[in-house]
Formats: sequence, C-alpha cells, structure tokens
Amino acid sequence: RPDIRKGMVVLSREARKARACWRFEAEIMMLYHPSVLRRGFEATVHVGGVMQTARVTDIFNAEKELKTGCEGRVQLAFIKQPEYLTSNTRLLLRRGQFKA
Repeated sequence: RPDIRKGMVVLSREARKARACWRFEAEIMMLYHPSVLRRGFEATVHVGGVMQTARVTDIFNAEKELKTGCEGRVQLAFIKQPEYLTSNTRLLLRRGQFKA
C-alpha cells in the first residue's frame, strides 16, 4: 500500500518508455489574479488525477509576466515528486482566489 498513491497510472507494456516529469510547459489563460503572475509563483496544479503544488519557473513572453485576461506559455516544476502527464490535457492552476 505505501507504494501506491493518488494520481498514479497503470500503463501497457508498449508504453514502458513513458516517464514521469518534474517540469512541463503549459499554455494558460489567466482567469483571475489580483496582481500579475511572475516567475517563482506557486500554485496547486489539478490535471487528471494529479493534484500537486508547482512553481512557475519561466514565462515565455516579452514582459515575463501575465495579467488577468492574458494568455501565455509557462514552464512549471512540481515541488514534491515527478508526475505522469500527457500532452494536450486541460489543467487548472489555483491558489486562493487565483485561477488560470
């Protein structure tokens, strides 16, 4: 039982090359944030069965920040352990009233 936790997935033998990741990139839309989203911001990531805190490690736009209503591509890094993610999956970032 201690070897199994929420968010873990069972994969076929053909998918053996799949790996859990510490860092990933996501295109996000800022739904609400009282100020701006900058590098170093930490929020809870909800994607599939995964719910873990992640830190914004990079923002790929000229201003290096995102405001409410803006869209952009960011790099996030999980804090506790790597997770198995698939591309083109919707995710939610939240912390208090902040949502993206």
